[in-house]
Amino acid sequence: MRFDQAFLLALPALSTAYPGMMGTSSKADVENYLRERQIEESQPDKRQLLSVITALTNTITGLLGSVASAVDPNNKRPEPGYEFKAPGSGDSRGPCPGLNLLANHGYLPRNGE
Repeated sequence: MRFDQAFLLALPALSTAYPGMMGTSSKADVENYLRERQIEESQPDKRQLLSVITALTNTITGLLGSVASAVDPNNKRPEPGYEFKAPGSGDSRGPCPGLNLLANHGYLPRNGE
């Protein structure tokens, strides 16, 4: 009995919580309305999508342009006189690949000193 009274007291609050649904006549109408709403919200606005693509394109173009302007074609590596030479029997190499690379190209002493 208490449940029935609580339910009856809650009905006015429930009807004001969903005022858009008060005028619908059937469950099928409500489902169709919700389905149409879901389809509308799932499709992005074409203008918004175009602006995002344009912004990304401009960002990528700017990044590539800045990298291309910083590249000097005359700055070649390894420099002349620092060509690769494999370690010999008397040469010392360690566990660090970066230091080994510098030693193999002669930037660091090849004998580990």
